[in-house]
Amino acid sequence: MKVLAIAQTIKVKSGWGRYARSIVDEFARRDIQYKILTLADGGKVAEEEPMLLPATSILNILKNCFLVRRKARDFEIVHAFDAWPFAIYGYAAVLWTRKKLFVTGVATYSVVPTDRLLKKFFMTRALRAARKIMCSSEYTRQRILKTIDLKNTARVFWGPSPLPSVSEGEIESFYQQFDVPKSNHPILLTVGQIKFRKGQFDTTRAVSLLRKKYPQILYVMVGSDADTEYVGRIKEFVRKEKLTENIRIITTAKDDKALSFFYTISDVFIMNSNNEEDHFEGFGLVFLEAEQFGKPVIGSRNCGIEEALEDGYNGYLTNQQDAGDIAEKINRILQADKTLFGRNSKEFYSRFSWQKTVGEYIHYYEQ
Repeated sequence: MKVLAIAQTIKVKSGWGRYARSIVDEFARRDIQYKILTLADGGKVAEEEPMLLPATSILNILKNCFLVRRKARDFEIVHAFDAWPFAIYGYAAVLWTRKKLFVTGVATYSVVPTDRLLKKFFMTRALRAARKIMCSSEYTRQRILKTIDLKNTARVFWGPSPLPSVSEGEIESFYQQFDVPKSNHPILLTVGQIKFRKGQFDTTRAVSLLRKKYPQILYVMVGSDADTEYVGRIKEFVRKEKLTENIRIITTAKDDKALSFFYTISDVFIMNSNNEEDHFEGFGLVFLEAEQFGKPVIGSRNCGIEEALEDGYNGYLTNQQDAGDIAEKINRILQADKTLFGRNSKEFYSRFSWQKTVGEYIHYYEQ
């Protein structure tokens, strides 16, 4: 079996990159011959070629189509790790051949737009040509089907990439490095770019509601602050509500050890993602990361997060942008047996693996 994979990146600092890296690493463990074409050089792995042009013009898209078709000559399977624009390149590679095209349905960029006719035309052709569109969640699958009638979709969950443990000495060092006060408790944690779709402002409002009952509560946001307008909105609210001692924004956690530290010291992992027009959370790998550490989790309804936790078992679902509901769910966990929630999170985590994911991929490849 020979697979040509097409992805944006294999840099593990992004969800897309962590997914792509995990899949090709599992290919290698199974002795599947593969090559992966990417936009960005995330550090070499076997057969990776970071050579695709950004899809910023029709010319670039056409160049990529010809490039992928040429690279696909020696491969029987082409797997696009997202629909736009990679499924278009995959479609060009298999057109008028007996090669098989597969597409990973991730989230927003797998949904066919209804208002951009040219893009809609080519995405529709590509998705209908695929042998199987393997969606990261049932929610993603249903969102795709709302825009295009397809008979070739399936749900294939992603797996977790285990994070390293941290020693007591490393924990002490990280406390100092990130200026996290040990006296604060409970600690809430969100990992992800600080922006409207990740919902950190809604969680901050919930912290304001809970501060009277939990005066030492600390909410830690780990992620990029590139969305300066949204981050500024949070900071202004923190200033007005006098929450300075209850909020930390961490933008310098650059490796997995640092992430492990924050997961280790947190009491609850929380990401109250919001749907923003056609943008939505496709699944939520960070929930699996938190569950690895046995943390209770809280996330939003009406998106892929619904399948990254079990409501009432290892955490709770919340209504989007509803600070009152978020606060109530946080309080419910803090007043409950967190040991039981944590044990349930570890059990839930055990249901997922990249071995299972790739095993299902291979099942569809061989049909």
